[in-house]
Amino acid sequence: MPGLFYIPRVRWVVSRCVLAVAFLLPCAAFGATVTATLDRNSAMVGESVVLALTYEGGRPSGVQLPQAPGLQIRQVGSQISTGFSNEGSYSRFILNFQVTPAKEGVFRIPSIQSTVDGKVLATQPLTLTVSKNAQAEAQGEFAFVRLNLPRQEAYLGELIPIEVQLYIINGEVPEMPTLNNGGFVVSKTAKPTQARTSLNGQIYNIVTVPMSISAAKAGRLSVGPASWNVVLHLPAGRRRNNGFEPFEDLFGPRYEAKQVTLLSETNTLNVLPIPRNSAPPGFNGALGNFKFTLEAGPTNLVAGDPITLRFQFTGKGTLDALSLPRFDWPDFKLYPPTSTITNTDVLGLEGTKTFEQIIVPQSSAVKEIPAFTFSFFDPEKKRFETVNQPATALVVQPSPNQQQPSVAVKADTSTPAPVPEPTDIVHIKTSPGPLIAKLQPLVFQPWYLGVQLVPVAAWCLLLLNRKRVENLANDPKRQRRIRVASLIKDSLNQLDALASANQTEEFFANVFRILQEQLGEKLDRPAASITEAVLDEPPVAERIPAELITELRHLFGLCNQARYAPDSQPEALIQLVPRVRSAVSTLQKLA
Repeated sequence: MPGLFYIPRVRWVVSRCVLAVAFLLPCAAFGATVTATLDRNSAMVGESVVLALTYEGGRPSGVQLPQAPGLQIRQVGSQISTGFSNEGSYSRFILNFQVTPAKEGVFRIPSIQSTVDGKVLATQPLTLTVSKNAQAEAQGEFAFVRLNLPRQEAYLGELIPIEVQLYIINGEVPEMPTLNNGGFVVSKTAKPTQARTSLNGQIYNIVTVPMSISAAKAGRLSVGPASWNVVLHLPAGRRRNNGFEPFEDLFGPRYEAKQVTLLSETNTLNVLPIPRNSAPPGFNGALGNFKFTLEAGPTNLVAGDPITLRFQFTGKGTLDALSLPRFDWPDFKLYPPTSTITNTDVLGLEGTKTFEQIIVPQSSAVKEIPAFTFSFFDPEKKRFETVNQPATALVVQPSPNQQQPSVAVKADTSTPAPVPEPTDIVHIKTSPGPLIAKLQPLVFQPWYLGVQLVPVAAWCLLLLNRKRVENLANDPKRQRRIRVASLIKDSLNQLDALASANQTEEFFANVFRILQEQLGEKLDRPAASITEAVLDEPPVAERIPAELITELRHLFGLCNQARYAPDSQPEALIQLVPRVRSAVSTLQKLA
């Protein structure tokens, strides 16, 4: 009997060996490499971030951690990642380290050296920005917002990357944050990311929203505060003497939802103007650090044939505002350029902008594309940089269709020029020929004019419908009002059937949902956060009449009682339907 399982076991071992060789061979063919990354580039004092060393093509036999004053670095684990990519299979070995800052500031993690197969590998340095937040020092803080500004000085028009971070223990995040952008313009907002961290012995969920901003004026400007509306799930105290304690013990601790608006701190940024007085002649407002290449072709052509110039700018800066210098080339006919942008980061701060322009040499006397210069201002170096593009040689041949220049020859007056013989006079036509009836043009036909109006009317109808759809898409409150009205209409139609069928639990669940949706729409709050407690809030009491609040409180009480004591009769449910309809109708009429 054991011999029956021997061959399958051998096959299993051989298949695993083949897979291991398949994963390791591609990696070994290119040599071992190592990269270092941080799970985020900003943290607070006492908050830990993860430093990952990723090895491809081998495992380290030793890792030499650098000395980083103010940072505590310790290894927390390792893992192996295998899979397939466009280049083939890969196998990665990852070492994870926990980095904990002890004070605020900007820390530089030096290069980390590792030994793989006797070869010493080094990583690139990393930067970690550590800030001190007074809100984080409070024990028992349920949520707070941070605004991370990488530096305190920038230039007018420069793109500045920032981060808005939400630290929350338990809750919901129904919308994105907003930034008080007085003096700033939010250029782009990237997709939020999520992580978890430990702070003051408490586990927080971190939601990070990267943004890029640019200053609209010079001077000392305030950045922030960032505002974020969230719904916190706060532990609620147990109700006493209500008869529901056994159910609370059965289903665990109770939580109550509370909608709050969190504000971050306000940072200050010193915005400097660009020193245009010292700008070189070729400067046209380019801001950043760029590398420039030019490709021209063809360079051997006939006069009148086009030449394609391909300008490529690669680097970090305001790619959207980047433009070509003005070319004053009278020997060429210039056409307007076209441009494309390829970003390499989520905020569009780095990438490549490519221009393509068509030029046409006007004669065979053109021997080159003239040289030109491109200038930009580097905010990091705080100075202007100029790139000189030398002339590009051309071989322009004359066009075969080009007319040869004529040579003026002095006329010979000794021999008189021959006089052409006169032609006979053509007789006047005496017969008009066959006659045809004069047709009226189509433009004067009524049916033709009516046909022409059909596409115009159809276009107007489509335009009106598109405007209606766009207005509805830009009005979230109106969308919600329409959706809630449709939902309540369907739910109210179900109440009579539920009451007649004596389905008490479903009846009151439907009533509770109707009240939540309608109150949530009128109060501009999430429906899930609407309970009987909102009727006690002063803003709600000012908007809703006292008689309606009493009626709503009574309906909420019936719904709560029905969860644990379903003793209502069908007649009672049927009599309750008009009251629900009346309460909802009154709510809908409120402004």
